[in-house]
Amino acid sequence: MVINSGKFEAKYARAIFKQLCSAVHYMHSERGVAHRDLKLDNIMIGKGNVIKIIDQGFVCPIEGERGTGFSNEFKGTKGYSCPEKLKRGHCHYSPVQDDLFALAVILFSLHLGVPPVTEEAVESDATYKYVCAGRMSYYWSLYQRTIRKKDPNFVLDMDFMDLMSQMLSYDPESRLSMVEILSHPWLSQGYTASDLELSQEIERRYQSI
Repeated sequence: MVINSGKFEAKYARAIFKQLCSAVHYMHSERGVAHRDLKLDNIMIGKGNVIKIIDQGFVCPIEGERGTGFSNEFKGTKGYSCPEKLKRGHCHYSPVQDDLFALAVILFSLHLGVPPVTEEAVESDATYKYVCAGRMSYYWSLYQRTIRKKDPNFVLDMDFMDLMSQMLSYDPESRLSMVEILSHPWLSQGYTASDLELSQEIERRYQSI
């Protein structure tokens, strides 16, 4: 699957992610539902490089099953789930927040080629525990070293780290809304690949699979 074929340069990651955000925003604002299982395996790039979200078997109203704005059902994939959905015996989360957290995992993986958690976003996770503890400088230094093993010249972008740090926050009240995500400098001011550039990159990846 092309979307899962290794890390994308920032300009391509932006182009894909902006489309994905648009699709998720449409689900939330127009259809009134949350996906709850957003992940790389459920994203397809169709004709004309149009992003398609598949496998909507866990969709639920954004208000949750009982109209409270929250859900108490675990549906989805652990590695992409928000921390509050992963609390053993205390699963209580906003379906919208869960989708936004999954978007953070997707963008992180798209651009860096590795996920932002070792297994899942819980306090005992080997890497996410540093996010929980507020040790973001150490968290990012771990990823810098990991990525440089394959790409010695790679340097983490400060705006990207800021965006991801806010989207991946352990506290749901501290995470960015969709509007705030799209207006963040990394997305709004960084160069985004044109349709032609993205098409050429996707074609190159298809040929290499």
